[in-house]
Amino acid sequence: MINQFFSQRLLLLVGSAVLLSTSTVAMAQSALTTNQLPNPEFRGTTGAVALNANGEVPALWRVFATGDDDATASVVPVAANELFPGSPAVNAVQLTVNNFGPADTDDTAFDSSPIRFTLQPETTYRGTVYLRSVNSDMSDQGVTISLPIFDASDNFTGEFSVANVQASSTWTRFEANEFSTSLIGASAEFAIRLAEGASDNSVLIALPEVAGPTLENRVPNPQFEGAGGVVIENVTGTVPDQWRAFGLASVNASIDVQTIPLAADELYPGSPAVNAVRISSNVLEGSGFDHETTTFSLNPAGRKVWGEVFMRSDNANNANQAVSVALPLFDTDNTSPGQPGSFGVTVTPQWNYFGGVAFTGSQDQRANIAFRLPDSGPENAILIALPKVNYLSDALFSDDFEGNDP
Repeated sequence: MINQFFSQRLLLLVGSAVLLSTSTVAMAQSALTTNQLPNPEFRGTTGAVALNANGEVPALWRVFATGDDDATASVVPVAANELFPGSPAVNAVQLTVNNFGPADTDDTAFDSSPIRFTLQPETTYRGTVYLRSVNSDMSDQGVTISLPIFDASDNFTGEFSVANVQASSTWTRFEANEFSTSLIGASAEFAIRLAEGASDNSVLIALPEVAGPTLENRVPNPQFEGAGGVVIENVTGTVPDQWRAFGLASVNASIDVQTIPLAADELYPGSPAVNAVRISSNVLEGSGFDHETTTFSLNPAGRKVWGEVFMRSDNANNANQAVSVALPLFDTDNTSPGQPGSFGVTVTPQWNYFGGVAFTGSQDQRANIAFRLPDSGPENAILIALPKVNYLSDALFSDDFEGNDP
């Protein structure tokens, strides 16, 4: 089943906002300063498009349509100051439901299901989002904002925050009801559904947010500064501090690593001037670029972890390039039980934003992020920028995680 609670659509679209979870607040709300949602600026076009849906979706998000429902999604640039005075230049998602099937069996939603965020027990959360109707007759568009709660095994608990709102032709910020849970290891996702109306059934969605505890980027030196990294066997070029490159002579593997400065705005509007790393290699299993020598801890266990990165092909003939992005786990004996957050993609010569699914580790496990190139052409070269592995921190203050960096 594409969504464990899609049969609730009729309930969600009728009546006023409902709050189904009423646990008390245990954490000071001043600590809830970091957006828990992945990629709220809607960068990239590498999200999931499932079943009867079509179009494009930003990285780490999803659109789906089941049964007789039919939907289209697209990523739309939004200029600075357009959402509110001082708002940044971001992307919006336009969601259009072209056809509604029976409400008790069919469903359409745009959601963050690939990345369910960890809920701290007895902590109050609230989802917000900017919406604007884009119906051709300028009519309002009915929208349901919902945040379903899942247990530690990713089973829907039956609890969710929900608000039914009317989006007008002007950008407006909407809030769902507060929610919380007493469950250990619970998580939630953010979802948008449309109410069937007489017009186009189309809305723009921007800057979704669920404020929560600090999220940390566990990747060391994501700006790729310095040249003091670890070199193993057949490696040329320079390896940034706290990173490692290897090309194993036993399988005739080699890898070249170069640090490439990027100008401000090169990755996306408003992106900082940072370094990218260019890697080119010839053997998938015998060469790679990672930070295995500086793995990070997954303690305490049970918190959602996921990887994100900007990448583009750098092949001289402008050919696309396949990339394997691994997040291997390591037990206390340094053996790896698996790579649950890994993903393989094909990158084009244009910068795009990529991410894997969220996963949880066990007590005392460690992890890192690694890049390898399948042999798919004469050069096998990519550029990597601003790698990130998100992890919920115990800190009770913001690290500006969703401020200027992606």
